[in-house]
Amino acid sequence: MTESISGTNDLLFRGALALALGFIVGFQRERSGHNAIAGIRTFPLFTLTGFFCALLAQSFGGWTIAAGLIAMTGVLLIGAFENRSLKSEHIGVTTEAAALVVFLTGAYLAIGNRLDFAVAAGGITALLLYFKEPIHGAI
Repeated sequence: MTESISGTNDLLFRGALALALGFIVGFQRERSGHNAIAGIRTFPLFTLTGFFCALLAQSFGGWTIAAGLIAMTGVLLIGAFENRSLKSEHIGVTTEAAALVVFLTGAYLAIGNRLDFAVAAGGITALLLYFKEPIHGAI
């Protein structure tokens, strides 16, 4: 019985960590104003989608992660086309790329061994988004 409680606590912690990393990236997108496609609510949903797809993969096979990734890509494409039709001045794919990274980060948190890798992936994603101007300025 103790193992199942411990396993449940670990799974809850990993899910909460996925949610937190999604919030961090979403907060950055929201604060920067680059949230036409995804922001503070959507990015945590992306990480949770990856998390649950990976949990399902343990019972149903890896196709669930692939299906989730394809479905999320479809959602991002719809959002990108709607954003482009509004003739937004911010045309790029950085938010979409970040969304794919957080999806995979959520998936890794469900089945991966190294939580520090997932935290690093989420943190680096947020930092790359945050430091856009200095990075572009250095070039």
